[in-house]
Amino acid sequence: MNRQIKIVLLFFITTFLANCDYIIVPLKPRAVITSNDTNKVYKNVLVEDYTGSTCVNCPPAASALDSLISLYGNRITPLSVNAGNFAVPVTTYSLNLQSAVGDAYDSFFNMSNTGNPCGMVNRKGNPLSSKYLLYPLWASTTQNIILNDTAFIKLTLATTFDTTTKALTVKATSTFLKSFSGTYNLVVLLTQDSMIGPQKSGTSGEIANYVHRFVLRDAITTTWGDILVTAGASANQIVEKNYNYTLNAVYPAAGSTNNPANKPASACKFKQCSIVAYVYDATQGSSTQYEVLQSMQKKIYP
Repeated sequence: MNRQIKIVLLFFITTFLANCDYIIVPLKPRAVITSNDTNKVYKNVLVEDYTGSTCVNCPPAASALDSLISLYGNRITPLSVNAGNFAVPVTTYSLNLQSAVGDAYDSFFNMSNTGNPCGMVNRKGNPLSSKYLLYPLWASTTQNIILNDTAFIKLTLATTFDTTTKALTVKATSTFLKSFSGTYNLVVLLTQDSMIGPQKSGTSGEIANYVHRFVLRDAITTTWGDILVTAGASANQIVEKNYNYTLNAVYPAAGSTNNPANKPASACKFKQCSIVAYVYDATQGSSTQYEVLQSMQKKIYP
């Protein structure tokens, strides 16, 4: 009897997945960190996974990112960048998860050309080529940041979203907790979570109903963000930025280089969408140029 029940349940679950183009997989709550200071600002960690649907070795990297979220909760700001040859839709793998901003990051940091699966953790590393990290190294780099790095910037996001017009407003507030020299930029991105589509896999050949998570869809700022300060900041200085953005029905947007006729776009469902924002060092020639100092993720619709 128990065996029959299991078979019936498996049938319904498989049927459900086969007829859905997405499911919502919630993030775990923020990891508990022991501290007597309830007002302490913690440094979050931006983990970028450079991937593609035809990359046979990429699913383990996605699992590594999920493991970091399980361990550290919302201290992790996840970002999945589908770019390079492995992300180009083909007949069987037609779910188009590319983006112009993702292509720009992939090309600039030389990610997929060096080899997938790979990524960056807070874009640490100098020179530029050393920012490239194979996914087994993400855990130790993240742990080192969580345990040893101090947050010198507090970042908060406030959003409103109109479900009819798809109009989104974002208010990003950056508070510099100490004095800084140099230039610092803010980037705000749109991501979409938990879309179902095929994925090549080295272990099973193909995963038909793979869950593509934290997918970079578009930049709300410019690709490299807006300047917060150019000649340094003073302690407790606050800089606010406000943005208006309207979600497209599909991504990549019609007419974009990532959306030719033979590479169909995929639907954007606002309940899956989040804002990812980060502040980084934009000081030309700095040994820490492009390093992310603070980041966070916020769903656009509760």
